[in-house]
Amino acid sequence: MVPAVLTLAFFAGPYAAESFNCNNGAISDTVRSTYLDYHNKARRNVAKGIEPNKTGTLNPAKNMYKLVSKAKRF
Repeated sequence: MVPAVLTLAFFAGPYAAESFNCNNGAISDTVRSTYLDYHNKARRNVAKGIEPNKTGTLNPAKNMYKLVSKAKRF
């Protein structure tokens, strides 16, 4: 899954729809957005109680909120 995310981030680079307004040019806005979306999807699966572990699934979370990039805030 991670190689697919990195490939998507590499090819979608010039077409980023949103700007994070981050002064650090080490990674593009598209890569930031891809990682943020991937991380939020994983958190959503944990919160719903559908994230697998070695004995079944993790227990659902009560107060797990969506992450928002600090550079993306208004």
